[in-house]
Order: sequence, then structure tokens, then C-alpha cells
Amino acid sequence: MKKILIIIIIGTLVFPTNLRGQDEGVIGGLALGIAALGSHLAQVELLKEQLEQRAIEEILFTYNDIKTFELKTSSFLTVGKDISSLRVVTYEITNFNKGVRYVLFAFLSYGWINEYGVEFNKIEWKLFNKLEWNKLMKAYVETASRREITIDEISMSKIETSGLK
Repeated sequence: MKKILIIIIIGTLVFPTNLRGQDEGVIGGLALGIAALGSHLAQVELLKEQLEQRAIEEILFTYNDIKTFELKTSSFLTVGKDISSLRVVTYEITNFNKGVRYVLFAFLSYGWINEYGVEFNKIEWKLFNKLEWNKLMKAYVETASRREITIDEISMSKIETSGLK
């Protein structure tokens, strides 16, 4: 009987049964972390929607020849090892009337976002048609490869991480 009593006493000292407070704290912390992540994702989605809306307005008010179009976000705040304060969001635009495709750049300067939302006056927009885009890609490829290339070669090529194909 003494052995059983000693085993029970040692068991309650070594293996405490009142772990609810710690479990609730861990579960509460985990729930708080998930809620914070969900809130952050919702904020990012809201920013994305605001920028898309502004991109649509930019096209409608600045470019009178583009009336019916499709706009797709190509990139949204991609983060790299760039230490500059400039960020770029790109949009692919297809003009349904003419069947012409464009690329719209939104250049986001320092302070483009604050506690009140997006500061649209700190965003510069640039629309590239096919020729302007090919010239931009030509300059990029020539800078990266240190060799001359023609616009025709650019329009027939595909730029991949392994090089120009």
C-alpha cells in the first residue's frame, strides 16, 4: 500500500495534471497569430484592389483610344534584394477593339502607402506599346549580355532565367 501511495505522489509531482492554462495560452497565441496573418493578407488584398482600380481609371482617363479592355496584374509588389525605395507593379492590358496588347507600369515612390491607405499622387504610370516594350527589353538584354541585338530578334525571342531563347 505504501508503494502505491508513493507512486501516486511521485506521479502527481512529476506529471502535473493541471496543464490547461498552458495549453490555452498556446492555443490562444496560435489563434492570435492566425488572425494576424489573416488580417495582413486582407490588407494586401485591399491594396491590390485599390491599385487595380486606379490602374483602370488611369487607362480610361488618360488613353482615350482604349475603351474596352482586360487588365491583369502581372506582379504585385514582388520583393527582391533591391534596397531602393522604388517598387513597380505591372499590368497586362488587352485592348479588345484593336486586339492590341500593352504593359502598364505603376512606379511606387517612397511613401506611396501610409496609415490612411494609398497615396496616389506618389505613383507614376507608364504605358508601353509593343514597340516601346521591345525597345525596353532590347536595352535590358544588351545590358545584361553585353552584346548587340536587334528589335526583330527581341520580338521573336523569349527571355528566361537561363538566357534568351
